[in-house]
Amino acid sequence: MKRFKSTFVTAWRRKMGRYLQALAAMVITGVVGTALLFSSHAATPTAAYEAEAGTRSGNASLVSDSGASGSSAVKFSSTASACPVSTPNKPGGPDPWGGCFPGPLSTGVPAGTTLTSYSGCSGGETFITTANTVIDSKTVNCSIIIEAANVMIKNTKVNGGISLDTDNASSSGWSFTLQDSEVDIGVVQLASVAAGNMTVIRSNVHGGETAVQCEEKSTHCDIQDSYLHGQQLPVNAQWHLGGMLSDGGCTGDFNMIPNFATAHNVTATYNLFGANASSAYCTYGGDKPPSPYPHGNHMGYQHNIFQKGTTGHCAAFGPVADFNYSGTGNVWNDNKYDDGSTVVCTAADECM
Repeated sequence: MKRFKSTFVTAWRRKMGRYLQALAAMVITGVVGTALLFSSHAATPTAAYEAEAGTRSGNASLVSDSGASGSSAVKFSSTASACPVSTPNKPGGPDPWGGCFPGPLSTGVPAGTTLTSYSGCSGGETFITTANTVIDSKTVNCSIIIEAANVMIKNTKVNGGISLDTDNASSSGWSFTLQDSEVDIGVVQLASVAAGNMTVIRSNVHGGETAVQCEEKSTHCDIQDSYLHGQQLPVNAQWHLGGMLSDGGCTGDFNMIPNFATAHNVTATYNLFGANASSAYCTYGGDKPPSPYPHGNHMGYQHNIFQKGTTGHCAAFGPVADFNYSGTGNVWNDNKYDDGSTVVCTAADECM
């Protein structure tokens, strides 16, 4: 088994490999919002009219975006007055762009949903092997193993994990969407949702050592408007914790660590990265010179908020590690602390 890598196989029983010692017992409360795309990109579209050139009203706002034509774009979002939390730059609170960050009151099973018991669990798990299966408005008291295409899990509480084994030779034809749901795997050394070919929308994902894990053989990982939080260490455990993890094994909110493949085509946009003094850094940006895949490319961080926390820079040593500002296609734009000051990133390993 690859070091630091969570793979999910029959019976959900294979344990993860060796780990470096965790920095400290902690709870990660990082939020990954709109929109995070890993290892997938669409063809470049064309248009005869640019929306940002028109007149905007209501919940439409103009935002800077160096990747867009004219370096600007229109963002549609709810108004700040509708946010479930009044304090800015908190989970559920107003963001700087006229919308709301995801939080516990705006993600998960919608209020008023009537849940009924899911009957497909056996031995602590259920295998989904039929394409286009829909699990809707259920309480699932086991882990869900995806081995089919276009599986939909919505309006559902999962007391377990969800996994699609991207190491399986057939996995390129499998996929799932998790929408308006809550996943709680508990305090275990596994990811709550893994390991790729996934779309996660407006979901509350917590527990495990990682909320969402996307591995190098994934076709796509798209995490939108979701709240990733609540990773915990048992006493004396030597785990690393993460909100969103690629292949690596460091503790942080958003960890792109190229242990098994080059990090590429990753966009982190409009996110709130939670502060934690026990993390070394809040995010790892895709470079790792000692590895066989030392330099990430097309790594984009735009319009994100880093909470300052007790250290004044999100984590113990700083907000960002291993982001190559001059790397091919890499973008660092409009990333700020929660007090409005700019997170300056002008060279690899020198972001403050």
